[in-house]
Amino acid sequence: MKPQKWAQEQRVLGTTAGGSTYMLTLPKAWVERFALKKGDALTLSLVGGGVYLGLDKSLGEPSKSTQLRIDPALVGEALARTLISRYIAGFNVLEIHGPISADQRQGIRATMQRLIGAEILQETAEFTLIHILRDPQVLSVEQLLDYIGDNVRGMLRDAPESLLDPNRERAVGVIQRDERVDRFFLLLSRRLYSALRNP
Repeated sequence: MKPQKWAQEQRVLGTTAGGSTYMLTLPKAWVERFALKKGDALTLSLVGGGVYLGLDKSLGEPSKSTQLRIDPALVGEALARTLISRYIAGFNVLEIHGPISADQRQGIRATMQRLIGAEILQETAEFTLIHILRDPQVLSVEQLLDYIGDNVRGMLRDAPESLLDPNRERAVGVIQRDERVDRFFLLLSRRLYSALRNP
C-alpha cells in the first residue's frame, strides 16, 4: 500500500511574542495544494476529542446543504438508504426536520456510523443537523481502493479459518472489517459521483 501523502502532519503549537495568542503553522505543501494565501479564513471545529480544520476554499464551492422532511413511515433500511443517497450525492450539510421518533433517531445514528466524516452536531425532538466534516480530498480514490483491497484480502484469508476456530474473535474481526469496507465503499462512491459531476 502506498503511504498517505496528505492525510496527516505533526505540528508544534507555538505562541506569539507576547504569549497571549496561540498559533499553528500549516505545511507549505498543503498551502500550495489548496492555493491558500495570507488572509484566507479557515474553520476550526471541535469534533469528538479532536479539532477539525475545514478547508472550504479547497472544495471550490460553498458547502452544499439539503433538507429532509422525515415521514413517520420512513424507518429502517429505507431511512438509511435515504441518508446514504444524500451522502453519496455530495451534500456536506443535512438538515432533518421532524417530529423524529426514537426509532428514527436510532436509525439516523446507526447510519452516521457507516459514513466516514459524518457527525451529528445538533439533535432535538424535531430537528437533527448533520455535517460531513472530513475533507473528501484527504483520501484519494487510489488510497480507498488500496484500503478496500487490503481489507477484503484479509477477510478472504480469515473467513474460512474462523469457521473452524472455536474462538469467536477471528469471526468478529472479519465482520468488523466487512463494515469498514462498506464505509470505504460509500466514501469512494461519494468521490466518484463528485468526479462525474465536476470532471
